[in-house]
Amino acid sequence: MMNKLNYKLIGYAALFNILISYGLSPFILFHYVFCLTAAITVVLFFYFFEIKPYLASIKDAQASDKQSDLEDVANMLSEMDEVIKEYEAMLTEQVVQLPCNCGKPLFEGILIPNAENICVCPSCKEKYKVMVSYDSILMSDETDISTIYNNINKAVDEVSNKTLE
Repeated sequence: MMNKLNYKLIGYAALFNILISYGLSPFILFHYVFCLTAAITVVLFFYFFEIKPYLASIKDAQASDKQSDLEDVANMLSEMDEVIKEYEAMLTEQVVQLPCNCGKPLFEGILIPNAENICVCPSCKEKYKVMVSYDSILMSDETDISTIYNNINKAVDEVSNKTLE
C-alpha cells in the first residue's frame, strides 16, 4: 500500500539515480550507471519498507509470546507457593510435643501412626516408646429413659399381638 511519503521517496530516488548517472556519465555510460543505481534503490526501498517492518513485527510477536510465557510461569509459581503454604500449615498442625519425666522436652515432631516410635530424651538419655493408634468411637445423643422404656413397651406389645393372632 503506497502512501504520499512513499511516492515522494520514489521521486527522490529517481532524481538521485538521474543525478548520479549524469555525474558519472563521462566515465561510464549513462545507461549502465542508471540501471545500477535503480537496482540499488529498488533493493534499499524493498529492504526498508518491506523486510525491516516484517522483521520488527516478528520480533514484537516473539517478545509478546515471551511475555505471555513469563506471565504463565509467574501464575504457576504463585499457585505452587499457595500449595506449599497449605502443606506447611497441615504439617504444623500434625506436630506433637512430648514432655519427659525429667521436665525437659522429649520429642517435638510428627509421629508415625500404628508404628513404634522410639524417642530418646536429650537431657536424661531415657528411651520412650510412643505408640499412636486411631480408634473410632460411635457418638450418640443422650436419650431420655422414659423414651427407651416406651419403645421397649411398644415392641413387646407388637410381638405379643402377633403371637396371639
